[in-house]
Amino acid sequence: MLIEKIDESKLLISLGKYDIEKLELNEEKMTLSNPEFKETLKAILSVAMLEADIKPSGKRVKIEAMPYDKGCFIIVSFLNRRSKRYTVRKKKNFIYRFDDFEDIITLAQSFSKSDIKIGANSVFECDGVYYLFVEDCSQETEKIIELFSEKYYPDSITNARFSEYGNVIAKNNALLKINNAFIK
Repeated sequence: MLIEKIDESKLLISLGKYDIEKLELNEEKMTLSNPEFKETLKAILSVAMLEADIKPSGKRVKIEAMPYDKGCFIIVSFLNRRSKRYTVRKKKNFIYRFDDFEDIITLAQSFSKSDIKIGANSVFECDGVYYLFVEDCSQETEKIIELFSEKYYPDSITNARFSEYGNVIAKNNALLKINNAFIK
């Protein structure tokens, strides 16, 4: 389990496959209606808050869970207003690694030739490696990415690392922008 303090009121918790197996979690169990999961989540949060030295001012917590093929990211926001309501929101986000920018151009061209709408997407460069971040993928988008995943690699790099060490190549509909810039 990796814990990253985003700011005074936010934590990023990254659970790898090993952590998920050790905690005996799966998508069916990861609901707030499951008392076992609530207790597991409380334990994870208490460890994370101690490690990140965060002391929440209120009792309201917003939790966003983003599963991916190698584990799950959990973003915890401690809100000031008092409330007993907890929310868990699952998103289907993907981060793919590309060693060559030409591969991103090829992928952009594939999407432009299809009628498939891709979710919000951005392209970043970090240490000579390119990353495609796709938010809220549709089933159709997942199918195309699966075809490319034989050649491209899913990655677990975080948005926080992008913003600190990476360079933005294109944001908000990056594949469309790249296609328009490089394909005539």
